[in-house]
Amino acid sequence: MCNHMPCTFHGHPGMRMVQNNSTGPVPLQLQVPSGHLVQQVVDENGTVRHFLLSPPMPMPVGPHYSPSHASSAPMTQYYPYPAPTYGPPHFQPQPPSHMQPALSPPNIPGILPHPASHCNNESPQELDASPPPSQMYIQKDESYQCSTYKFRRKLESRSRDKLMLPNQSSSLLSKKGKKLYGYDEPYHIGGSSASGSNASEDEEVSWIMSDYLSNLRPPMVTELSPYSVMVSWKPPELPCTSELDPATCATLQQSEIMYEVMLCEKTKETRFKSVYSGMDHHCNITSLKPATEYYICIQASVDDVRGNTAKGITFKTKTVEPEAPQPPRLCARTKNSLTLKWSSNCDSPNSKITYILECDEVSQQGYSRNNFSPIYTGPLKQYKVTKLSPATGYRFRLAAMNEKGKSSFSEICCYFTSGNIPSQPSPPILKQAYINRLHLEWERRTFDDDFNLQIEDENMRHGFLTAYSGRDNHFICSGLKGNTEYKFRLMASNEEGSSPWSKTVTFCTLPDKLSCPGKPIPKGRIHASCFRVTWDPPKDCRHSSINKYILEIDRGLGFESVYTGADNEFFLENLLPGTTYKLRVACITAAGHSPYSDVNNITTAAVSPGKCALPKLQGKPEASFVCLDWAHPEHDGGSAVAEYEVDMTSPDNVTLQVYKGPETSCIVNNLLPGRPYLFQVRAYNRVG
Repeated sequence: MCNHMPCTFHGHPGMRMVQNNSTGPVPLQLQVPSGHLVQQVVDENGTVRHFLLSPPMPMPVGPHYSPSHASSAPMTQYYPYPAPTYGPPHFQPQPPSHMQPALSPPNIPGILPHPASHCNNESPQELDASPPPSQMYIQKDESYQCSTYKFRRKLESRSRDKLMLPNQSSSLLSKKGKKLYGYDEPYHIGGSSASGSNASEDEEVSWIMSDYLSNLRPPMVTELSPYSVMVSWKPPELPCTSELDPATCATLQQSEIMYEVMLCEKTKETRFKSVYSGMDHHCNITSLKPATEYYICIQASVDDVRGNTAKGITFKTKTVEPEAPQPPRLCARTKNSLTLKWSSNCDSPNSKITYILECDEVSQQGYSRNNFSPIYTGPLKQYKVTKLSPATGYRFRLAAMNEKGKSSFSEICCYFTSGNIPSQPSPPILKQAYINRLHLEWERRTFDDDFNLQIEDENMRHGFLTAYSGRDNHFICSGLKGNTEYKFRLMASNEEGSSPWSKTVTFCTLPDKLSCPGKPIPKGRIHASCFRVTWDPPKDCRHSSINKYILEIDRGLGFESVYTGADNEFFLENLLPGTTYKLRVACITAAGHSPYSDVNNITTAAVSPGKCALPKLQGKPEASFVCLDWAHPEHDGGSAVAEYEVDMTSPDNVTLQVYKGPETSCIVNNLLPGRPYLFQVRAYNRVG
């Protein structure tokens, strides 16, 4: 028997009326027509009111009572269907409004069900039902057959209306009744209506349809994978098939049922979301998380009539090998430690993951040995690497591992430990000079992060001003004046602090027009075969802006280059004594080749004359005298020969000067016959 189908008692039951007086309730016997019920209500003024109720449709029989129970004790109040509740969690489908009792406070027991759908809204007082007759029976009379026929007719009418007007369907549910109890299942409050018969029929259809839609079996899960699952279910089962004729059952089974599948992840914050809505009996759910537990349930509906949500099931997706995690992040650092953090693998949030952190040291030259070694293995998402060197770079990579395997490593990241304040850098150097700008560059050391370049123009008297601040190791200072000297200094910095300023250097811009340098002049003593010369740079050009000088000499055959360089002096050697040389100089800058300087004549120092040739006899020697002559020396030492000196050595080895004068010949007298004599000649100049 169906617990939800109504049943009734036939015959002339005797009713006991209860009056509200000082003597207490007294039962009164009343006779009512066959198949009818009487309801007696005491209003707020104490007046007894009698209500004759029309017969309801057949209902299932309630609990059987034995005659002994009926004769020995008053009958317990009987409800032919479940009494209305005043709040979910689980709603039970209610019968049509003409089969429901009039609403009354829940603390008043013993209220008889009101079989009419158009009763008044007054709250009835207590009524005790008469003891049931000795024999009770259930009969499918004309009223039951009529209601079954009406149900089929309403279902067929709703199907035709849906086909003809798919966007217009009359609501069978009372929104007021839904909101009263806080849930969406059909529950109606009986009341008077001009068309009470039609309303009762619609509510009856909705109640039976909702009861049918609520008989869903739990869904089934197949093809379970880490990221998807196949869910299938069967249509609702027919309720109370013994009480419905085959035509009604066929009408229910032919209804176009919409199924809504709801899914939620079993976490602290359970939130359902609809993953499928349609008429199929299966769906494939994707975009799931591996190793995650889910809860799934189904609800069926026809038009605006919904059944209860079917009992759900729980399933857990399979575990997969984790994907490569993100690189670790730097949280804190000191001179000897680095603290790293990383996030969990979002692909398998519920699986037990072990992380593997590997490290590789970077050399002082910035090169890596690519020799990674594990430094941590465990489930934590933070690790402090200790015993590191100051101001040193370290490379890290991370991998995740679970029971399915090990992921690939993350991208490599590099972090440096803290170091000391940078030392004093080298001063900047001039890469290229222009008329109105200077291109400077400087050395970048391993742990220099930022640079600060300052410039000073002594003519402006404003001191040093910042010309550049950044990470580059070169800069072009523009907007400068031509042929002007500027001073520069450099400072390096990192996260630990700033270095001292470098030494100050001076660079000069180029002039608009080039002039010639000063003429070469001797520097120091002029020697017989060498001397040093120097010269001044052009008056309108600073020496720092000159690339090189060109020194030329004329030895009597034209000018030739003897020196090219940046210095403004040169040492000339391999010269002839007492010789005059012509010298000139020019310079080359970024602006071009300057004119030559004035020519300067420089004479080397003179020396003593060279050896004279051997003297010769002029004619035959006589017994007492001889005539001698000689030639000039090979070189005069840079000065003309002033005189000659002739010495004679006698046989007794005595040397005497026999001539001194400018001539190259002489006669030696007072000689002894037959004796041998030796003669020597030497020349003299102003030096000796």
